[in-house]
Amino acid sequence: TGKDTDSTLNSGDKVLAFQETNVAGKLYQYVYGDKGATTTYLSDVGSVRNEILTNSNFDNEYDYVFIAQPDLSEILTRKTQYRVYSDVQKDYKTKTNGKEITQASIFVKNTSDKEKVIDALNTIKNDVEALLKDPNKIETRTKDVEDEVFSGKLGTTKANLKQLINDDNQIGIGFKKASENKASIDSFISTLGLEATDEKIYFNY
Repeated sequence: TGKDTDSTLNSGDKVLAFQETNVAGKLYQYVYGDKGATTTYLSDVGSVRNEILTNSNFDNEYDYVFIAQPDLSEILTRKTQYRVYSDVQKDYKTKTNGKEITQASIFVKNTSDKEKVIDALNTIKNDVEALLKDPNKIETRTKDVEDEVFSGKLGTTKANLKQLINDDNQIGIGFKKASENKASIDSFISTLGLEATDEKIYFNY
């Protein structure tokens, strides 16, 4: 927020974060828990965004905010004195010697037709790669979706989502086979207190 006198996250600093006992909160604790900051948690990222935008005394109460895209980009357009202090994805990768944060997953029933599953996964993969290659597809492929409906589902506008992808894919969209990323998956779920996965649960193709 620009209020920290030494511009370094450390003991005594006040941080607003979210989901203390869920994924986001545990990720924050794993990456930054050793900094000694005093952290307050709200229920979700939307509550953090609303607190920043509606609390007139917010800048005097907090030095740092742990927040996710696309809410971050909205905050930065309205709070021009704020800046990005650090990127949790990069900090996590550094702390784990190159592992990545794993996010949304696709689960497959054991009884599913393997060829149909492969076709579906390839369709998703191709769509993701096509979007990353040409973010303009966001607007052309969703032209029949009203802006309010789009924002309600994805938490941001079509234009802003396109910009986030154009700007070094800040939204983190991608497609990777779980079977080829077991090490990262195991590393990430260990931060949540879970044990390593078994090879037999992975869909291989």
